[in-house]
Amino acid sequence: MTPKRVRTVEGSCWACKDRRVICDLQRPQCSRCTSEDQVCEYGKLRLRWCNGVAARGRFAGQNVPVSSSSPSDIDAVSEKNLMQREKYRKSSVNGLVSPSTLASPSLSLSSSPLLSTRETSLELVRSVDEDEEQANQSPDYDKTCQFLEVPSRVTADELMLYFEHIVIDRFNLSTEPVLVDLVAVNKYPALRYSVTAVANAHQQLTYCPGHHDAFLSKRTARLKAIYNFRTQLENPTHHKKSRRVLPLDLFIANVLLCILDGVIDPNDESAACHVHYRGGRAILSQWKLHQQLLQRHKRGLPALMLSCFATMDLTYSLLTGEEQYFRDTTWAHFAGSDGWWGVLPPCDPFLDIMRILSRLAHLGHVVHSGGDTVLFSDELEALTMALRGYTTLTDGLEPLSLLQQNDLFALKTSRNTQTPLAPHLLLPMYSCEHQLHFDESWTVFCNAYRLAGLIYICRVFHRLDVSHPLVQQATSYGLRAICESRLKGKLAHCLLFPALVIGAHCRTAPQQKANLLAMRSTAAFLNFGSLRVMETFLQGLWARSPSFEEEGESESWWECFKPIAEKTFLF
Repeated sequence: MTPKRVRTVEGSCWACKDRRVICDLQRPQCSRCTSEDQVCEYGKLRLRWCNGVAARGRFAGQNVPVSSSSPSDIDAVSEKNLMQREKYRKSSVNGLVSPSTLASPSLSLSSSPLLSTRETSLELVRSVDEDEEQANQSPDYDKTCQFLEVPSRVTADELMLYFEHIVIDRFNLSTEPVLVDLVAVNKYPALRYSVTAVANAHQQLTYCPGHHDAFLSKRTARLKAIYNFRTQLENPTHHKKSRRVLPLDLFIANVLLCILDGVIDPNDESAACHVHYRGGRAILSQWKLHQQLLQRHKRGLPALMLSCFATMDLTYSLLTGEEQYFRDTTWAHFAGSDGWWGVLPPCDPFLDIMRILSRLAHLGHVVHSGGDTVLFSDELEALTMALRGYTTLTDGLEPLSLLQQNDLFALKTSRNTQTPLAPHLLLPMYSCEHQLHFDESWTVFCNAYRLAGLIYICRVFHRLDVSHPLVQQATSYGLRAICESRLKGKLAHCLLFPALVIGAHCRTAPQQKANLLAMRSTAAFLNFGSLRVMETFLQGLWARSPSFEEEGESESWWECFKPIAEKTFLF
């Protein structure tokens, strides 16, 4: 007689026992549960609803307590659920939930963590089971939730939609949304967990700041993302189901971890974002993804994540003096790509400014390593004039006199007093209009980066003190740019790096207050933890400034910014 086939093994997790499949017993999560995005539990006490109605009959599967099991109550609950379903369907557009619906995610939690693990999917519009609603409404629900491993209040599908409509919107200056292929994201565990961890952290910081359950939810999601990332890193070549080449997805997951620990929820006491940054550079070098990303992936999540990582690489190099991974010639290839700055044409001034800053970062690394500025003085002068908005060196030395048509504003310079930027760049900053046009707003936005670069040149290459008139002049103009409230769209909320550089050189109380007000306005929109770290850093720096003034010296650029550069990314 043929022996009975073994379907389960001793010590299997609950999910494999329920499905009657062979579990590989890998802890803390077996590979089957990991691939199916299920909670893996080994021998834990399984809880069921007590005091419920009969398992058969008209109330079967509804888990309604006896005290509220009258037919009228059940009909009322069913009618409420139907109304909620209809409202959810109407809020969707072409099968996707609108951002307004996601602004306050539903606090639904299925009963499956108590009965059987719920399998996540990307069925974005679906009905809500009555047992889920009754579980939420039960008075014993809060008591039961304390036994759950993850106190998350939203499903993985809702977090993915939140990521697509809310989180990505905070990393996109353009009014045109960046399209994210959620189906492709869902196929790859490391990428899926990274996306949900980022979305969960931002959602908890936005709606549940300071709550203990929110802290546990963020921590659990983060640890799951890191665990799956490391597991995939051990065998990154192919996925056993889809047979996809995965280094690209691995890089995207790594950038999302940089965003999680360096932008959305940084920790003052750890340097996790610095570790992720090193890992991203290693992945790019190992699989030669740099050129592949720039040439083949011009749209979607890969292009957006590459633009974020390249900016992180640039700002980190500028603040610490370390050599950057991306060359200055790389920035021209971002034209026509989905970057956090939007889709820009090849001749856009912002890409040219980033190229100049990248070149300055390389020269700054040479100086930081002990090199002499005399070796590249001509190039440095040309880069300075380009940042100021002059095409040739002689253009910047000519006396200037511009008069606005309404005679309310006159900008004059002489041979002794020059403005840090060309007059045509300063015109929008002194406009009397209530709202700037997009081109004017874009000019002011670029001016903030120009002035941050000029401060870098003064401090690093010319070794000028913070209180030097040229440094303070650039700071004053830069403060006007970052505090400009008439900018179009989201431009005013994406000036974090210039705000850090300019804010660190504010000397007077009114300047510092103006900088803080601009930062807090941005923080209210972005809900990034990096702004909290930035505010703490600047306030500590301003508190130390009087002691440096008494001693007649100030911190060097590297001494000033390296502590915050290893804790967070600001751009």
